[in-house]
Amino acid sequence: MRHNSGMILPMTLMIMTILISITMMMIVRTEGMVSEQVYERNKWDARLRINDAEHRLFLSMLVGEQEPGGFSLGDTYIPVDGHPLKLKNDVTVRIQDQAGLLSLRYYDHDKMSRVLSSYKIQDAKHIADEIFNWQDKFNKYKYGRGAPFRTLDEVMMISGISHAVFNNKYGDGLRDYITLLGSSWTNYAAIPDSLLSRGIYDFTSGDLDKIKKLKRDRKWASLSAILRENSLGNEGLELTQSSRYYIYYEYNGFRGRGEYQIRTSSRFPPRRSLWYFPDYERLWVAHD
Repeated sequence: MRHNSGMILPMTLMIMTILISITMMMIVRTEGMVSEQVYERNKWDARLRINDAEHRLFLSMLVGEQEPGGFSLGDTYIPVDGHPLKLKNDVTVRIQDQAGLLSLRYYDHDKMSRVLSSYKIQDAKHIADEIFNWQDKFNKYKYGRGAPFRTLDEVMMISGISHAVFNNKYGDGLRDYITLLGSSWTNYAAIPDSLLSRGIYDFTSGDLDKIKKLKRDRKWASLSAILRENSLGNEGLELTQSSRYYIYYEYNGFRGRGEYQIRTSSRFPPRRSLWYFPDYERLWVAHD
């Protein structure tokens, strides 16, 4: 009898250990399922909020007054130089007129070489030439939309342009300053302040400070005067928006990104050329 009792105790402990292990596994799995459900619920909420923000912006851009550096509607001003704006539904948006970026279609060797040099890239002029020659060297057929690359990410395939330079962690990377199509002219009111600071334009430091302030204060006549003084007039186009925009959205940690062509005659809502949600252009996330 005592011999049987001695065997029962270890078996009981083994059974209890197994049951505890199973219970812990179920708890961990349940927590994982709950976490996934919370994530999906938050993602859906963010999608709804961002969709609402998208329509609010479209209405403002279609019916608001267009200025060189943004759109005004009542007391609301929406800049198009990538400056962040928080809407009433708590979605933060950034609108970037592509005429304020460096176009890969309407290519400027000198400006591309300068912006590459600002990232301390060696032999920036040669790499700028490689970007220009990319399609003719490696592709028999022209890409759609007349763009020299299929996507901006393809620029990283060019030797000398590293992931660190292209993305620069979470902002102020080369990808923030280039566009596949863009515009044949430059809208100086839509150039991001951070791009102005990279020395690709022949402005003095004093002029740069003035330009940034005039953009914020919406003093377009004064900005036009500075551009004329620097021989950058272009029959009025130097302060004219294009019809192509990148729009970035962020809510509760979720990001969305779209490319649009918006004119006053555009249907509602305007057509998206590209759409990413959630947008992981610089991040890898375990979900999705």
